[in-house]
Amino acid sequence: MLTIDANILLRYAPNDNAKLFAKAQEIIEGNTCYVPLLALAGMGFVLGLVYEAKPAEVVAYAKSLMQQKNLRFEHQSRVLQALAGVEAGMDWFDALLWAAAPVQNELTTLDKKFASKPQNWAGSQAWFARFEANVGLRCVNLTYKYHGYPTPKNR
Repeated sequence: MLTIDANILLRYAPNDNAKLFAKAQEIIEGNTCYVPLLALAGMGFVLGLVYEAKPAEVVAYAKSLMQQKNLRFEHQSRVLQALAGVEAGMDWFDALLWAAAPVQNELTTLDKKFASKPQNWAGSQAWFARFEANVGLRCVNLTYKYHGYPTPKNR
């Protein structure tokens, strides 16, 4: 089994560079390949930043990759949950981080932006209902702990 990186996943898109697509196709279709979460995260980052893909487009491409018989994804069922989370409004990286967490009901962070999201989400019963319906996972005790860090103003 080969472990592949984000570049191979990106080059497997048929509308990209034809020569690199052929190489990626040969690798993916000629071998059983393992896709680590980091490769999937990198792929989504590049699609969004470089190709200016919308989250729905990144999710659609990820889902198409998951249909490939030769690709084995790290935490495949959790990745599917993360993709549903992105469809419900979660950030790409946040969703993959949440999916990879050993305890999926809690994340601890120093990122104020990340930590601020639950105020928007937790106050919205509609968001949780939509998320739970899409993901099929109850999020009753989903919490984010923010452990502040010193800024120039409060050092």
